[in-house]
Amino acid sequence: MMAQTIHENLRELTDQLNRYRDEYYNKNAPTVSDEAYDRLFDRLAETERDLGIRMTNSPTQTVGYPAVSKLEKTVHKIPLLSLEKTKNVEDLCAFMGDRRIMLMLKLDGLTVKLTYENRLLAEASTRGNGEEGEIITHNVRGISGIPSQIPYQNRLVVTGEAHIRCSDFETLRDSLVDSSGKPYKNGRNLAAGSVRLLDAATCKDRRVTFMPFGVLEGFADNTKSQKLYQLRGLGFQICKFMVSNRRLTQKELEDGIQTLKEFAKDNDIPIDGVVMTYDDIAYSQSCGRTGHHYKDGLAFKFEDDLFETRLRYIEWTPTRSGEIAPVAVFDPVEIDGCEVTRASLHNLTFIEELGLVPDCRILISKRNQIIPHVEENMDRGLFPFICDFGSVPPEFQEQWLDHMRVCATHCTNGNCNGDDQHKNEHDAKPCAFCVKKKARSMGLLQENVYPAGCPCCGHPTRIHTTEVTTAGKKRITKTLFCDNPTCEMQRLRQFVHFVSNKAMDIEGLSEGTLEKLIGRGWLHDFTDIYRLDTHRAEIVQMVGFGEKSWQNLWNAIQESRSTTFERFLIAIDIPMIGNNASKTLCRQFGGSLDAFEDAVNHRYDFTQLPDFGETLHNNIYRWFEEEENRYLWEELQKMMNIEKTNMAVSTENQENSFVGLTIVVTGKVEPYTRDGINATIESLGAHAGSSVSKNTDYLICGENAGSKLSRARELNIPVLSPAEFFRMAGE
Repeated sequence: MMAQTIHENLRELTDQLNRYRDEYYNKNAPTVSDEAYDRLFDRLAETERDLGIRMTNSPTQTVGYPAVSKLEKTVHKIPLLSLEKTKNVEDLCAFMGDRRIMLMLKLDGLTVKLTYENRLLAEASTRGNGEEGEIITHNVRGISGIPSQIPYQNRLVVTGEAHIRCSDFETLRDSLVDSSGKPYKNGRNLAAGSVRLLDAATCKDRRVTFMPFGVLEGFADNTKSQKLYQLRGLGFQICKFMVSNRRLTQKELEDGIQTLKEFAKDNDIPIDGVVMTYDDIAYSQSCGRTGHHYKDGLAFKFEDDLFETRLRYIEWTPTRSGEIAPVAVFDPVEIDGCEVTRASLHNLTFIEELGLVPDCRILISKRNQIIPHVEENMDRGLFPFICDFGSVPPEFQEQWLDHMRVCATHCTNGNCNGDDQHKNEHDAKPCAFCVKKKARSMGLLQENVYPAGCPCCGHPTRIHTTEVTTAGKKRITKTLFCDNPTCEMQRLRQFVHFVSNKAMDIEGLSEGTLEKLIGRGWLHDFTDIYRLDTHRAEIVQMVGFGEKSWQNLWNAIQESRSTTFERFLIAIDIPMIGNNASKTLCRQFGGSLDAFEDAVNHRYDFTQLPDFGETLHNNIYRWFEEEENRYLWEELQKMMNIEKTNMAVSTENQENSFVGLTIVVTGKVEPYTRDGINATIESLGAHAGSSVSKNTDYLICGENAGSKLSRARELNIPVLSPAEFFRMAGE
């Protein structure tokens, strides 16, 4: 404890003297006498000699602040990879298992690596892309918390986070702008930009602090926690963490997370989550890695990073079902090194609840680091109409002032188109009626957001509502539809689905090629694909085609005639019949399309099958009630050779414990794709379910598990790790 106090005093004395220097040299407003400063300076120098530790920003060291012309590159011999992320505490519980874990603050800044040789700091570098970073050694004099000299002779490599304390960012944010001339949106961006500055003197003014969270090389300890503890004796202030001595309950884990959050708040430390890693170094190394992240830890994020941008317009595209899908198109934002300009808006209800209209400011995230998502409308409440000039977006203010003058004159002369109440509202400002009228003409009303006609065929659009009850609460969802069965975009999407890998798998029929063939009137329904040879002469003359291209395409079409029960069902596109549902039907009806059709004709109850609900049951019957669908069903089978499926489970697998059970997978089970792991489940004689219900027997929980894990715990369904599943399966 005494040693820790001495090291804290060293850092505090260093920072105190730096404040006094700033007051004297930069602000011309010293608060202590020269004699008092000299006494503190001598005490710091003596402490540094006694401990063998000197901080990079020590007044005894920093005669000046170096600058460089560019940042040189450096290769990380041990890659600085990230960790898989989650927002579910249940995922942490599953990851922990029976292992001793560390639970640590996830600092919100920029990862920096420090390399020490023969007691001296040899190099400081950024994480970069994990494999290669940039050398920032010149800037360490402008960053607090980094020793330049330590009492450790061997090579030591330390990783940590360069960050700016929350209060410091609030002080700095109004006086600094980023490279685009805009104010910094958060302390993380400011810290990252400051660490990479070419001039250390400028970096010094940004109040950047370093805090270590790991030791890559050095010390002989077998655990990460013991290596971190040793850093305190070298002058570092280590990142706050906890270590478990046994498996924690979910409640204990939640309490630990809350304790860490409160510590960060009380100590002015910027965080965006916590990190769980295995404490044992040998076991951690045995977990391996992917190309993107190490597998010995899991980052629990409080929320996704948000990025501000401006919505430019909403793009509406008819799908193969007739639903018209909305997509937000916005000014580019960079998330995790990728430029993002588009995100799904799901449905009309989502748009209305956020109050989205063109030109409003929005916040974008990348959920689970994968899917772009619109999280918030920063101008919510501004629309559908505006009466307060201060709320009008800057680009509309000039128009709005003109409108206010015209409206005030117009309405006070008794010409307002509103009722008497609207007329009485006027006193040198427009009434709500006129404001709304003007807003409509400027395209600021939500009623102008969605099209009255299909963007493809112009057919009047229809709003379809569905009501779903979840946890006793009713929710109505509105979607936009085009009911024109001949809509070209719908037809194109249907053909794209029919030839896709999961369906008929016809290589060479790209969306662009299909669009050309449909446009020339050669494709009206799916059977026409198998008659394309009648247009061979014209096709070989098309741009991008020739004899060889045509022959390759025709060979692929011919090969697709030999298909399976599952592929055929997916291709004809009965709503909600995908991989899992088609396999269930194949198993139930022995891979016979005739048996399946006979079941439909005799009003079979499909809800008795695993994962088949009332909606899917009704979809099957509605599809077969359409005369055109019946025609396709019969004609396509005449052109196909449906392979016989051997539904018998092998003798080897009849003895395993999964035969006849329903197993659901959540998260990623490497090295399998989702289809691959489901195929493995099916090969064991089990059913690969798509959702967790009371009929589910096991849940396999892989990396980055989703909400299925929470549902399984609610229903007390056994949860297996991938290793446990493969062991039980005898693999």
